[in-house]
Amino acid sequence: MYLVQALHDVKYLYNRELDLLYLMGKDGRGSQSASRTEIFLPLSTVCEITPAWIQKVQDTLCADQEEKGITLAMKEHDSTVVYYRLTQGLLPPDSPETKHRKKQLDEQKRFIEGEICRMRHKLTERAHNAGSLGEAKTFIGNEQETAHSASTTAVDGEHRMSTREDTGHQPHTSTGVTEESTQVAKEYPDDSSSGRTLAVQQQD
Repeated sequence: MYLVQALHDVKYLYNRELDLLYLMGKDGRGSQSASRTEIFLPLSTVCEITPAWIQKVQDTLCADQEEKGITLAMKEHDSTVVYYRLTQGLLPPDSPETKHRKKQLDEQKRFIEGEICRMRHKLTERAHNAGSLGEAKTFIGNEQETAHSASTTAVDGEHRMSTREDTGHQPHTSTGVTEESTQVAKEYPDDSSSGRTLAVQQQD
């Protein structure tokens, strides 16, 4: 009675082909004319159920129905009942060859994913090492450039000091011009009569 409490027009039926006892009734929701016929299979949890068996039960018991569907009423040892609604559209199980091929594809996929992960780790490590090496080269290059600039500056300083010392030892050449007097010589054209050169001296 616990199986059909939500149904009406319940019928107890037996299928000789399947050697199966089942119940058929209409859903208690809505009007009786619009109710959907439900098929319940009371089974024990120790029964062995396969997709092929379920497909065969649907094809046999729901042959005259538009929508093929059954409800499994699985009874536990403590009389607890769990319902499983199964509808049309179950896929048949894969053949052994198909299972083997899928297994190989899964193994190949896992291998490729592992190789990608390993190569990604190596590339990341190489990029990190290359970045560290580049920073080291840049630092060494900057240090060498700084040392070269300092050496060039020191050489220029020594050259300037040497030039100044050489200039200090050279004798001073007088130009003959003092602050008190300035000698300006002007050369005039030769006088046709005397042919002399005149000198003009100006004093402050």
